[in-house]
Amino acid sequence: MYKNYSKKIFDKASQRAKLLIANPEFQKEVKEIRNRFKIPQEGLNDQQNEKWHDDFYILGDEYFEKVWLKKSPEIDRLKNAKKLKEANELQKQLNDEAPINAFRIAVKTILKKYKLPLNWAHSIQRYILFNSIDLMWLPGNVMINEEIDQDTNLIKLSIGIDDSTTLEDIKKSWQTIKFHQKRLESYTKKKFQPIPNLDRDKRAYELEQKGKSIDEIGEIINLEFDDGLDNNQLNIAIKRYEKRLNIN
Repeated sequence: MYKNYSKKIFDKASQRAKLLIANPEFQKEVKEIRNRFKIPQEGLNDQQNEKWHDDFYILGDEYFEKVWLKKSPEIDRLKNAKKLKEANELQKQLNDEAPINAFRIAVKTILKKYKLPLNWAHSIQRYILFNSIDLMWLPGNVMINEEIDQDTNLIKLSIGIDDSTTLEDIKKSWQTIKFHQKRLESYTKKKFQPIPNLDRDKRAYELEQKGKSIDEIGEIINLEFDDGLDNNQLNIAIKRYEKRLNIN
């Protein structure tokens, strides 16, 4: 069942890619990007791919040394002159023109023009590089993202959807989502449930901490919560709240 469903999702994405690739305007823009970034029009083979990436990153280093370092003092001058808008615009321009960023922006421009989801960016990039639908690594329409918090190394889990995602897609992905949930540090088999009378028990505990007698606590709880508990019930409520706080 799940195998058939996965094939259905892939076939839908594949048809979308085929229609896009068959568009002459799309092919014209791909050709321009390949010319701009020195990618062969027939696409890269494995050996060319490795060399192209090496050369591309060298180009990025050269841009930093020859352009960014040369123009960055102008950014500082504008900032010192309190011309923050101009400084930010120049900084953005320099960042956008860096080869790696320029290539990424070119790909995303295609996404925007042809109304493709952002999760297609890697697939379009691979088509530009390899000129093959079989090497595009077409995305699904439910994305499960794990992000590591830089301060705590805790995992943040999120679900991404695109324009074609349906409720059925999310339901079919639920087993995979549950697998990722179990990787969360906060995961427990016992799910957190609403706690009856939590505020009342908390108030009783706080009153005890302030040195109130059990009779005084009973009077205050009855007045504030309209709940007439006897001394035994109050003691149980306080112990229960301590247990929730992991206080022995």
